[in-house]
Amino acid sequence: MTFFEIMEYARKKFIAVSLVTNGILMTEEIARKLDVLHLDTITVSIDGLEKNHDYIRGAGTFKKTVGGIKILRKYCHTAKLAIRVTVNKLNIDECEKLIKMAEELRLDLIRLTPILLLGRAKKNRELLLSQDQYISFLNEVKKIESAIKIVLPHQENKAKFFISQENFGCHCGQEACWITQTGDYYPCIFFGDDFKAGNIKIDDYLDLWEKLKDMVKLCGNPICNKCADYKKCRGGCRARALWEYQDINAVDPLCPLKRNFIKQ
Repeated sequence: MTFFEIMEYARKKFIAVSLVTNGILMTEEIARKLDVLHLDTITVSIDGLEKNHDYIRGAGTFKKTVGGIKILRKYCHTAKLAIRVTVNKLNIDECEKLIKMAEELRLDLIRLTPILLLGRAKKNRELLLSQDQYISFLNEVKKIESAIKIVLPHQENKAKFFISQENFGCHCGQEACWITQTGDYYPCIFFGDDFKAGNIKIDDYLDLWEKLKDMVKLCGNPICNKCADYKKCRGGCRARALWEYQDINAVDPLCPLKRNFIKQ
């Protein structure tokens, strides 16, 4: 079963499907195929303006990625189009220009998320943001007026389809899953291989979904559970807590509410 067939099957079953891509290999043919699928959102990763994006992702990738976005904008009309920026110390001062670029590309939204202590970031820890830097960044971006939607972490969680708004954590493993290009099945792409439930090419989808429920047990922690703002964020990012503290239920290390919290 091809990637397009998996997405088509999921849509026929009324499952919300979104796609995240680097955009480099986008063609008119692929964009037209995606248009037929009526996906929720197609998100292209941009890690800064040209110099910083190419430093992180390889020389010449910025122009190819922007070219892919333009193809999507021209031939794919049924999905919301977005760019996602992994905010780090290199590009943190470029976000306002990236928002402007997203407007010029006529995108629907831009998603700004901080770098995680994951993958190559483990060997490039100098790119990580401190809690104070992150709080300052949030405050500055909230002042920016834009013609498109700016999506930031720690915005108030709206009611979900399948889980109670009282539940701790995000929707990963509770109402959403991630399937990689090779078919590996995760509650969240940032949780790591310890949370790989299986492979969609080998295992039954419903079996994998049930397995996620056993793997992702979110009960929270005393700090978050007693917080007056708990209903707004439901504990923040579980992947950040997992990689910083090796505890999926710990306080989000970048929580803007519990400033300078240190896990005992």
